[in-house]
Amino acid sequence: MIDLLIDVIKNDRKHPYYDRVCKLRKKYTRYITGEDMDEEMKQFNRRESIEEFNQRKSITKHITKTVCKNLMKPQFKIPRSNGTVRILNHADQDKEKELVAILNKFWGDKTLDEWMGQRWIELNNIDPNAFCVIEWGDFNPEKERAMPYPVEISSDEAIVFEYKNNVLQYLITRVESKVYEKVLVRYTMYNKKQAIAFQEIDRQDVLNGVPANEGEYFYMDVPYYRLGSKVYEIIAPTPYDLSAVPAFRIGYVRDLYTNGATFISPLDDAMPILEKMVKANSEFDLAMALHAFPQKIQYVRKCSNDLCNKGYVSEGVVCPVCHGEGLEVATSTQEVIRLEMPRAAEDFIPLDNIVRYISNTPVDLLKFQKDYIIWLIEQCKSAIYNSEIFSRKEIAETATSKNIDLQNVYDTLYPMAQDYAREWQFIIEVVADITQLKEGLDCKMIFPKDFKMKSLSELYYDLKIVSDSRADPFLKQHIYDDIAMYIYQDDSYELKRYMTKREFYPFSGKSSEEIAVIVASDMTTRFNKVFWANEGVIYDRLERANINFYDLPKKRQWELIKTEVEDIMKNTDNVTPPAFPATKTDG
Repeated sequence: MIDLLIDVIKNDRKHPYYDRVCKLRKKYTRYITGEDMDEEMKQFNRRESIEEFNQRKSITKHITKTVCKNLMKPQFKIPRSNGTVRILNHADQDKEKELVAILNKFWGDKTLDEWMGQRWIELNNIDPNAFCVIEWGDFNPEKERAMPYPVEISSDEAIVFEYKNNVLQYLITRVESKVYEKVLVRYTMYNKKQAIAFQEIDRQDVLNGVPANEGEYFYMDVPYYRLGSKVYEIIAPTPYDLSAVPAFRIGYVRDLYTNGATFISPLDDAMPILEKMVKANSEFDLAMALHAFPQKIQYVRKCSNDLCNKGYVSEGVVCPVCHGEGLEVATSTQEVIRLEMPRAAEDFIPLDNIVRYISNTPVDLLKFQKDYIIWLIEQCKSAIYNSEIFSRKEIAETATSKNIDLQNVYDTLYPMAQDYAREWQFIIEVVADITQLKEGLDCKMIFPKDFKMKSLSELYYDLKIVSDSRADPFLKQHIYDDIAMYIYQDDSYELKRYMTKREFYPFSGKSSEEIAVIVASDMTTRFNKVFWANEGVIYDRLERANINFYDLPKKRQWELIKTEVEDIMKNTDNVTPPAFPATKTDG
């Protein structure tokens, strides 16, 4: 392990596609952030001088940042999908709570879900060949557990790595840090067993004792290694011995140019169009700045200074009144051109003959440029999502008049959602492995192909359509479930309450009219009738007697429910109100 790390440092080794992934990261960063976009502009060599090119760059206001952010917005809806199945259970409830508490601090004061729903998506677009390494600080294993956290390794810093059968075997990083105006380098190698780092040092006392030959030596019981003119401290923490390398690459869109050895941004299909947009937008800004304004023509008087001679009062001395113009010109909107009132009507001069604004702006050309830019923006949407319509506003405005198919959008987002689920599960398993909480862990996330990214109003609209069409009540129940998941998406306890009641409801899928007929007949048991009639009371009793009722196994929940129903059945003729709390169960 250490021999490979030394070889990489000594020979400045990089993986075969290092230059390509760094170039892509730089390009994506420019287009998404809008910074250094002038580097993407090209000079028209045949008809544009350097001065004119610099003028065009100073006038241009790039819009790729706005377009890219708009293209990224649907991706941030993936974690909010109403149909996601998210499982995070542990055989030991106390250990489950410990693990959840650790995951809730995974990203500082933010949770793992927040890191995945924000930073993971951002990195996928801006630097898909970056790595996330899961590290942790010192801790006392006898009193506490480790607190893992994410460390982002950019594609520039991930210099060597190896995959076998799509499983990461090791990762070597090169990270620069500035110490007292000097840049020092730290090389780190991560594998399943241990992480070893070579930290470049600038301590004179250590450097003074460096041997002439390359190799390892000790100074005050600390291991160092000399390579050429540089000295590195060897940092080898206690081996962690995990089931996987605690790192993963961010991207999911395979780069066909490298046969899938590296990744590209989800926005990459739109990059050629965005490149066209840079030129088109620059020319439009230039045309607007230089041509899209009216020209003012007016007659003016000679300078009122008797000493002024064509703007100068003497040789080399500029007139203080007209400032070298030789004419009196209005310089602000508050100034007025004053004319002496004529005595005779025929002496009046039409004011249009004195001041006139001439507009010869090439409107057709400007309109073409504007429409072309708008067309390019729409082409970007189509290139990525195979659909011109994907914003909620557009859907709301056209849903009743057009047959809008969002499946193209879902098909685009589905691979990202699949990788989102894999990385989410991988992180939790690695964190559980690091914290010695993996045994007994059940962790999984599943996204449906239909993301169900509808608003509450849209769900109620669907419910109305289904009700008006007298569709199967079972179909209505599915919409009720989607509504509940939307309403309780930030309240896991209430969602558990709903799903539990939904699962044990005796007349699931039946309409109110059908239930009334069933209850009034002999088509169901007395148990179901009593359960249905007293459902609210039964769950109130169970919640009071069992604080964690909704966290219990389904079999145990059903046993408690049956006990309550049977108790009510035995006392249906007892008109005396029961004592509080009315239950025979104790959880």
